Amino acid sequence: MKTKELDKIRSRSLKELERDLVDLKDKLFSMQQDIQKGKEKNVHRAKGIKKDISQTRTIINQKKKEAALAESEEK
Repeated sequence: MKTKELDKIRSRSLKELERDLVDLKDKLFSMQQDIQKGKEKNVHRAKGIKKDISQTRTIINQKKKEAALAESEEK
């Protein structure tokens, strides 16, 4: 993902990010099935989707840590 796309993703809520993560996983699964069946010729797109999944997971974890830190500071 490009920097502008990452900024857009960072501005989303945690629920939206988790929904996006499920969508990306479904997309990767269907692409892997298409690769095995020979329908998908561009196998490098799967690598890009895996990268998007890992970046989304990283942002989710960062948001969870920020929320936990903010919650602990309130106490």
